[in-house]
This record gives sequence, C-alpha cells and structure tokens, in this order.
Amino acid sequence: MEGYSETLAASELPPGALRSVRVGKDLVLLANDGGQIRAIGAICTHEQEDLAEGEIEEGCVVCPMHSARFDLQAGAVVEGPATAPEPVDDVRVEGGKIPVGRRHD
Repeated sequence: MEGYSETLAASELPPGALRSVRVGKDLVLLANDGGQIRAIGAICTHEQEDLAEGEIEEGCVVCPMHSARFDLQAGAVVEGPATAPEPVDDVRVEGGKIPVGRRHD
C-alpha cells in the first residue's frame, strides 16, 4: 500500500482498546471505538502524556493525566485543559492489518 505503513494486526486492537504505535517519526494512537478504527496523535498536547493510557468515552479519548478529551475522528479538543488539537491520520483495515497513512494536521 503506497503511502501507508503497517502497524498492528486488527486482532491486536479489540473494541475499546487504545495502542500507541510508531509510524515513521510520529507516535500515533490507534483506537477501536466500537469497531471503528481511528488514528490521531498519541501524545496529549497539554502535558505530553501517552493517550494510550487513557480511556475511550463517547467517541473521545480521555487523557489519564488531566482528563483532556480529544475527538477520535477529528482530533479536536472536546474538553480542556488541552487547547491544541491532535493531528489525524488516515487509517484502514485491510487483510487483517491496520495500515496508517499520511498525517493531516
């Protein structure tokens, strides 16, 4: 797949799971939100906490440090204290794998 990097097998990301993976120089958060796979920046823009240590709630990832909430589809801040959004990556599931594409800031 041109422009995409393989990350995990889809079986490694069950519903409700969050995982940080390296894609090139970027750390990307893969999230399985009820069967929808999403990919956004993995490090909280507020205090640089790994969002994979947080939880998924109502289509958002909640940072474990100060409870900032980021929309998993758009990367937007839904609730502070973070003020900067997370970058969003293209993601798909093909052949049992989860490839991630170019970053959209």
